[in-house]
Amino acid sequence: MALHLDRAAFLGTGVAAASVFDAAPAVADDPVMGHEHPPLIPEDDPGIMIARPKLASGVGSYAAWPKTITPTTPGVVITHAVWGLDRHTREVARRYARAGYIAIVPSIYDRLDAPVGDVITDISVFAPVQAKLFAAKSTTADLLAGHDWIKQQA
Repeated sequence: MALHLDRAAFLGTGVAAASVFDAAPAVADDPVMGHEHPPLIPEDDPGIMIARPKLASGVGSYAAWPKTITPTTPGVVITHAVWGLDRHTREVARRYARAGYIAIVPSIYDRLDAPVGDVITDISVFAPVQAKLFAAKSTTADLLAGHDWIKQQA
């Protein structure tokens, strides 16, 4: 299935993406980047809602959305990195929510007994998890389940 955007829709996505990451330049000069810091958008931000829904494919997830949504509120399914559903990925979902999107991150490692990425700095421990993930061939179904969850919300 091909996605076709007209010029206005394409430019609108760029504006949304820019607003999601508008804090990046201010943070880029921070001398402690790479070290743990308070979230830019905390879970108790008054403008967003947070949930951890179980998806139809059987995996858990992390979702964030604006307090007020309508049938036309856009949504985004986020794929987490090798670290799994870590604090950074949850922060990205909250940034999208603050920008007006329904955001969900399916936990594609749920069935794989993966370590928690929040406390690990050695990426090599994820190699066996990645091998299991590729063998399971479940990623597409999990991401589509995230898409379906968004459609149920708006």
